[in-house]
Amino acid sequence: MAALGFRYLVYTDIARDGMQTGIDPAAYVRMAEAFGHSVTASGGVAGIADIEALGQVAGCIEGVIAGRAVYEGTLTVADGVRACDEATRIAEAAAVAANPCGL
Repeated sequence: MAALGFRYLVYTDIARDGMQTGIDPAAYVRMAEAFGHSVTASGGVAGIADIEALGQVAGCIEGVIAGRAVYEGTLTVADGVRACDEATRIAEAAAVAANPCGL
């Protein structure tokens, strides 16, 4: 897909979408690897723990859609943004630690 010029993909795990059953980070990693770019994760987000779990694979994730969790009140937008910011900070620090010279 990347070779065809596509740069953005929303991957919705339809088995989990709207169910608030939790996410499968490995599924998003597989999709990002197949796609050739990071993806927007959608489907199954129940709360802050799911965003934190996606933080473990932050290099594969461009964004998160958490519609039902926000609608049902199990996640606020502010808490979601804070969790995403923290996950990004941790991922960036780990990348620098793994390659301090950036070479």
